[in-house]
Amino acid sequence: MPEMKCEINYENSLSVLKIVATGKASVEGYNDLVEQMMKHPKWNPGMKTLIDQRSLVTDHLSTESVTAISNLIKALREKLGNGSCALVMSEPVGINMAKMWKLITQADVHFKISVCNSVDQAVDWLKRGY
Repeated sequence: MPEMKCEINYENSLSVLKIVATGKASVEGYNDLVEQMMKHPKWNPGMKTLIDQRSLVTDHLSTESVTAISNLIKALREKLGNGSCALVMSEPVGINMAKMWKLITQADVHFKISVCNSVDQAVDWLKRGY
């Protein structure tokens, strides 16, 4: 299984930074994802982001890994700002992992988080201005 990778594009029509993550999820991979996101030329704190993780393998992640990913994001809360982040997952294990991450992260960051089953659902949520 290849290591976690991400592709980042700015969706002009939505004013959304769209990230597609693939490969085998890891704490290091999420750290790289966040670093790449914050270096993107269109990035600014508080913007809307859509992270498509439907092709990301997450079934091996432990509770400790999910907590470490949460801690990484919490440490960057001021730099990330008060935007919205829609996570798109398709497999039950991934959806549950994302929901667990949301539960342990949401209260300690300034941005809103939604776990969605499709890109369309994520776009609808982001369009509503959350």
